Amino acid sequence: MRRPLQSTVMTEILRDARGAFWLDTTLQDIRFALRTVRKSPGFAITALCALAMGIGANTAIFSVVSGVLLRPLPFGDPERLVQVNEKDTVPPFEIGPVAYPDLEDFRKQSTSFQGMVAYNTGSKNLQNSAEPERIVTTGAERGLFRMLGVAPIAGRTFRDDDPPDVVVIGAGFWKRHFAGDPLLIGRKITLDGEGFTVIGVMPEGFQFPYQASPLPGAITELHTELWIPWEESPQWAHNRNVRVEFVVGLLKPGVALDGANTELSVIAKRLEAQYPETNSGHGVRIMPLAEAVTGRVRTSLLVLLGAVGMVLLVACANVANLLLARAAARTREVAIRAALGAARLRLMRQFLTESILLALGGGLVGLAIAAWGTHLLLKLAAAQIPRSWEIGLDWRVFAFLLAVCVVTGVGFGLAPAIAAARADVQSGLKESSGRGSAGRSHGRFRDGLVVAEVALAFVLLMGAGLLLRRFLQLQSIPTGMAAENVLTLHISPGVDGPRYREFEERIQQIPGVRTAGFTQFLPLQN
Repeated sequence: MRRPLQSTVMTEILRDARGAFWLDTTLQDIRFALRTVRKSPGFAITALCALAMGIGANTAIFSVVSGVLLRPLPFGDPERLVQVNEKDTVPPFEIGPVAYPDLEDFRKQSTSFQGMVAYNTGSKNLQNSAEPERIVTTGAERGLFRMLGVAPIAGRTFRDDDPPDVVVIGAGFWKRHFAGDPLLIGRKITLDGEGFTVIGVMPEGFQFPYQASPLPGAITELHTELWIPWEESPQWAHNRNVRVEFVVGLLKPGVALDGANTELSVIAKRLEAQYPETNSGHGVRIMPLAEAVTGRVRTSLLVLLGAVGMVLLVACANVANLLLARAAARTREVAIRAALGAARLRLMRQFLTESILLALGGGLVGLAIAAWGTHLLLKLAAAQIPRSWEIGLDWRVFAFLLAVCVVTGVGFGLAPAIAAARADVQSGLKESSGRGSAGRSHGRFRDGLVVAEVALAFVLLMGAGLLLRRFLQLQSIPTGMAAENVLTLHISPGVDGPRYREFEERIQQIPGVRTAGFTQFLPLQN
C-alpha cells in the first residue's frame, strides 16, 4: 500500500514543480520582452500605433454589432416575439401594416399565437411645462406590456378595464420633466389639452417600438416616451381597406416560425376569397421582432466589420514585417541562446510573448480609440442605427478585445518566432552583432506579406470607391421636385384646423415668400 501512496505524492510534487517552473519561465519571458521593447522605442511606437488603429477600429464596430445584432431584445421572451405584416402577393411585395378586421380574423382563426397586439405611433403636445413640447407617443392595446414581459419600476402598466385617459411614461421622460418624483403616480399631465393620469413608469432603456415606423426604409428612429391605451376608431374597425395598425405577436411555446407563417398565409388566402374587393392580392408575413428591428442595418454592419477586419490584417502584416526585420538583426542573440541550450520551442515562446505583449499594448490604446470612435459614430449616425442607446463597451466587447489581441499577437508573431527557431546557430555566431542572414533566408515570406498588404489595401480602396460612387449616384437621382429656395418649418404646439389656415396666410404675407403649405410628413422623409 505504501508504493502507490509514494507514487501519488511524487506525481503531485512533479506536477507542482512543472507548474512553478512554467510560471517562472513565463515571468522571465515577460521581463525579457519588456526590456527588449524598451531598447527599441521607435519600433515599439510604430508597432503600437499600427495595432491600436486596427484593434480600435474593430472594437468600435464590434461594439455596435454587439449592441444591435448580438444582444437579445430586453423583453421577457424575445425569441417568441414576432412582427406581423400584410404584404402584396404580386411585385413589389411591399410589406406594411394590417387592417383591423384582418387582425381580428387572425386572432380568431390562428392557433399558433399566445396573443397579438396592435399599436401605432404618433405624437402629442405636453402642456404642463412652460413651453409646449412635442412628445413621441405609442397608442397600444392594453395587453402590450404583458406580452413584452417587462414590469414597470413604479406604478403599474395597463389593465383590461383601464379608461383611455391613463398613460405610462418612460424613465427618461420621468427624470427630465419630473426629476424622478416617486409621487408622480396618480397625478395628471396635459396632452393636447386633455388630462391623462400617470399610472406607471417603465425602466431605464425600455423602448417599444424601436422606431417610429417599422416599415422597411425608415431613416429615422424616434424614441417613444409615453404609452397610452388605444382602441380602433369606429370608422376603421370594419374597414378592410384601411391598414394602419402595426402588430406584434407572441408565439406559443414550441411553435416554429415557419409553421405560424404558413398558418397565417392560409388564413390570408381564405380572407382573400371571402373579401375579394379589399383583400385581393394581399398576403401576410411574420418575422422575428429582432429581425424587424435590425434587418435594415444587418448587412451594412457586417460588411463594415469585414472592412475593418481587413484594416487589422494590413496592420498585422506591417508589424510582422517589422518583427522579421528585427529577427534578422537579432540573429546573433538567438544563436548564442541556442548554443547555450535554449530549445526551439523555448525561443518561439519568447518571440510569441513579445508579440502578444505588443498586441496587448496596442489593445489598451485601441480601447481608448474604440470608446472615442463609438461615441463619434453614435453622435453622427444614431438616428440610422436601431437600438443605438443600447450600444456600449460591455463584457462582450471586452472579451472580443482580449481575443483579438491574443489572436493578433500570435498571428503576426508566429512567422518571426518560426524564423528565429529555425536560424542556423553556427552561421549566426559567425555574423557580426549588427547583421544576420535570417532576413535574407525569409525574404520571400516578407515579400509575400508585402503583396498581401497591397492586395488588401487595394480591396479596401475599391470598396470605398464603389461606395462613394453609389453615394454620388444617389445624390444625383432626380426627385421630381424642385428643392431650390424651399424652406421648411416645424411647428411643435398643437393647433386646430382654422389656426393652420391663419398661419399659412401670415406666412404668405412675408416678403419674398411666393407660396406656403402644410403637410404632416415632408417628401422623402419616410
